[in-house]
Amino acid sequence: MSQTQLKPYDKDGEFARSGNLDEALLKVLLDDAYFKKSAPKSTGREYFNALWLEDKLSSFSHLSEQDVQRTLLELTTKSIANDLTDKDISTLIVCGGGAKNLFLMQRLQELTRCEVKRSDDFEVSSDALEAMAFAWFAYKRRQGETVDLCSITGAKKPSQLGAIYG
Repeated sequence: MSQTQLKPYDKDGEFARSGNLDEALLKVLLDDAYFKKSAPKSTGREYFNALWLEDKLSSFSHLSEQDVQRTLLELTTKSIANDLTDKDISTLIVCGGGAKNLFLMQRLQELTRCEVKRSDDFEVSSDALEAMAFAWFAYKRRQGETVDLCSITGAKKPSQLGAIYG
């Protein structure tokens, strides 16, 4: 019988760890056109969302939720490792919720040639890093300055981010 997580996150990756990796599902997920694009690239919930996942899972209804979660964790770590293959990077710094996911951090260490560290190890809060970045974006906007994300997201040109409503 399938166990359900019913929590906002997978503490330490234990739910994913309790499942089995499904290689066929992983192949379907990694075959998505996004993972074939070269860096720089950026995406979010506008692309990777519940509908995207439901479509990919349509032929895998036999899998338990733990197996799906385990395979999604592997998708995350494998896609990162794949993008680092030809890069000269010795340290991978992880922030956000992933930095607290012990299983995710373990798999990143196993799949990459990098030393995997949390941003906290460099005295930058993994919980606050995204908020700090957006505060900086807001500051740049208030100053009327552009932000150059071309080498990070693949944006065509530097631009002012956000809008001010008053």
